[in-house]
Amino acid sequence: MEALALGTPLVTTDCDGASEYCIDRFNCLMVPVGDCQAMAAAVGELCKNKELRETLVDNGKRTARENFSWEPSANALEAALFGETHV
Repeated sequence: MEALALGTPLVTTDCDGASEYCIDRFNCLMVPVGDCQAMAAAVGELCKNKELRETLVDNGKRTARENFSWEPSANALEAALFGETHV
């Protein structure tokens, strides 16, 4: 998530946790766990494709801002504690 929020194009593996916010070719490139060739190919694709990098960066920042900023996080915590939000 930190990489997305900072505007870093992300190549990640399809593992627990990442699948909650990572969408392949929308805000990241996702490769199978343990597939070094797929990881290298994805990094190579990012190096060569400026349009893809820019898309991943823009969508990654939006993902971080809309889903993991203070307000949505506080609302989710409040809902968990009190059953509804008061904001």
